[in-house]
Amino acid sequence: MSNSDSENSSYIELNRQSADLTALPIDDPNWSKADGIFLQENNISELNADLLPRGLKYLDMSENPITNVYGKFPEGLTSLVLTSTRIEKLGSLPDTLTELVINATPLARKYGIHSDIRNKDIMKKVSDLSFEPGTIMVDNTPEAREIESNSENNISVNYNSEGGSMTKAAYNSDDTRHLVMIIEEVEEPNDIKYRVQTLNEGEKLLFRQHLEPYEPKNANEIKPSLPAIYTKEGHGEDILFEQPVPPGCIYVTIEECGILSSNWGKLLFAFEDKPAGIRDKLRDPVKYKYDLMAHFGRSFHVHYPEAELHGDRTYVDCIHYPFLAWNREKCQIGKSGVLSLDDNNVFVDPSIKSEKSYDEEQVLKTIDCSNISDDDLHKLLDGSKFPTYEMIRDDLEFVDKPITYRSLKDAMDKYAFTQSWSFKMFPGIHYNFSCRDIAKHPSENERIGKRRRNSLAGRLININTAPNNIIKGQTGFDILKGYVRAGITDMIPKMIEKGVDVNRKDEDGKTLLQYAAGKFMENTVKELLKVDGIDKSGAVQAIEETAVKLIEKASDEKKIKFRKEAGELIALIQDTPVKGGRRKKTRVRSRRVRKTRRVKRFK
Repeated sequence: MSNSDSENSSYIELNRQSADLTALPIDDPNWSKADGIFLQENNISELNADLLPRGLKYLDMSENPITNVYGKFPEGLTSLVLTSTRIEKLGSLPDTLTELVINATPLARKYGIHSDIRNKDIMKKVSDLSFEPGTIMVDNTPEAREIESNSENNISVNYNSEGGSMTKAAYNSDDTRHLVMIIEEVEEPNDIKYRVQTLNEGEKLLFRQHLEPYEPKNANEIKPSLPAIYTKEGHGEDILFEQPVPPGCIYVTIEECGILSSNWGKLLFAFEDKPAGIRDKLRDPVKYKYDLMAHFGRSFHVHYPEAELHGDRTYVDCIHYPFLAWNREKCQIGKSGVLSLDDNNVFVDPSIKSEKSYDEEQVLKTIDCSNISDDDLHKLLDGSKFPTYEMIRDDLEFVDKPITYRSLKDAMDKYAFTQSWSFKMFPGIHYNFSCRDIAKHPSENERIGKRRRNSLAGRLININTAPNNIIKGQTGFDILKGYVRAGITDMIPKMIEKGVDVNRKDEDGKTLLQYAAGKFMENTVKELLKVDGIDKSGAVQAIEETAVKLIEKASDEKKIKFRKEAGELIALIQDTPVKGGRRKKTRVRSRRVRKTRRVKRFK
């Protein structure tokens, strides 16, 4: 033992290098008071961290045949050196640690580490920090990395040769085929494995070192918020990892798993309390479920921990791409990211006039695709909890050329996050009205079929549990109208059986058949025509009016196509089989004559 010549005269160092020790020298009179312990080149085979002095700051046990490390390291330890030992796993490390050296160990070889570690993320990765069940990870096995390296977008983790710092080749690229979900930890004497659920290969065991948390860029800058009401604006994609809704949270979705269309625009109007009173109902979707169903129409699902049915207590995890924008005929952006109801964000531009009640054009801004301005970035991200305006601005400020739609999208995609992550960081009520595409699973995946059957069951439960006065009133009609407009034909007969009036007119004064006919929705028209007593008035006129508009601006080839489709739909409506499936021949001939005459009208 020797006193250090450092400025701190109270510093106590215990140095027993090359002393043939086979165990920690806990009987040394200065053991409990030591700030630094140096036991290099001894014969110590295990390290019980519980026996270390609680005030220890520096520990060097290089070149010992240590195979087993266990116990809790002192909080306050700043340097831990275990070079040339035989360790294959490491206990949990204190947050105060600033230097970890494990070169020339089996553990370092597992993680491809060849230099001192000063990066906190890597320290966490190599320690015994457990991953909670339900955590979404990236499978970084050599097989997965090889596949990804051959793709345009690469998800991999590499350690550079300077300081062991970790860099991701690409944060959350679109090619996330190797996402897995933690099921349970499987601890072995020299390794830690996790049983995981894969996207398409069932369950399998993976070593801990091959698992990387799937988290967005700058995730460490976000601190968990107090419970609130949120919407995530951008584009969404379901991944079929079923999760329990966390305590105190509610997850509200519209449409079914795998359905592309959505009703996000109407939700943004509701966040601005349009129509008046809807905003307060958003605060309690369980209590006001049917009122919200009446407003939004469509398939409306409320998932929360206390729900009676298993499917309402769980949810399918989702990847959110927080960039509400399109680059189609023109570039348009809308307010994006995680947005709170209590922040009174402004979504609707009143200067954009529209005859529609909830026109999505009023919540979008048309921009220059090749030169996006700072004002555009403010429109996009002001009010967003994540990513923030500052994050995206800082990502783009070093670009020496104009910000284009492509460069902005690339920057925004780095902030993709899962619904489970957003529950953790932003607890409360989450409205997800984004599209719910499924791209990470093959179409024949049985889990997709099962989840869609569950979605269908949820739709039926919504209808079957609704009081008669609700389902037969405006709410029921609005739900049926939503299914008709979405082309979801299987729900039409089920809702009519419950007593919904199929001949009721919508807010534009049209019947559902008139609407479907005017949109050339052949399958929906066929389904509606099966209904006894269906009102066919005005349907042919709706087809003719649409055909005239389409043909007026169409190419010669398209004109032929539109005339053909219009003629077939008119014939379908006028030549509907009588009950029993048989037609009267004389009536068929006369109807065909009328069909020919009508087709001539829009030549």
